[in-house]
Order: sequence, then structure tokens, then C-alpha cells
Amino acid sequence: MSPAGVTHFHSGEITFCSLEQWERDYAVNAQLQRLTVFRDFRRWKALRLWRRAVRGKRTKQCQEVLGSNLFAVQSVLRTALVQIRYEPLGA
Repeated sequence: MSPAGVTHFHSGEITFCSLEQWERDYAVNAQLQRLTVFRDFRRWKALRLWRRAVRGKRTKQCQEVLGSNLFAVQSVLRTALVQIRYEPLGA
């Protein structure tokens, strides 16, 4: 940092930014950090990931229960179920 600006060294690359530009960027960054969206992002992300995991686990459990208990899904019983359901009453 100097009165002329800020020099950034990273992975062999050198970037220079004037002091006025750096101060503007700093002020904008400070304003963004005060916004609720950016301030609470980590908490929202953790909640969203947890909710997705819980919902996925519930969905998988429901699929397993339905798959084992639903006759129409089981190929062996499907044909018999269709025949019984659509058989004429007098036959």
C-alpha cells in the first residue's frame, strides 16, 4: 500500500489498484456486508442443506415403503390386480 494505490501479489500475478478505486471498492463491500442477504448467507446455506437432506431421506423412506406395500408396482401382482379390478361382475 502506498499513497498512489494498492499492489496485490498473488500466484506470481501483480495487480495494481489506485487508492481512490480501492477506497470505493472498500465502501461498496462494507455496504454489501450490511445487507441481510450477505450477512446471513452462511446460516441460510446451512439450513437449506439440512432441509434438503431431511427431505431426501424422507422421500427415500416413502419410496421404499410404497414400493414394498403397493401391489400395482409389483410386477407379479400387477396383472392379477388389473384382471380382478376390470373383470365383469357377472363373470
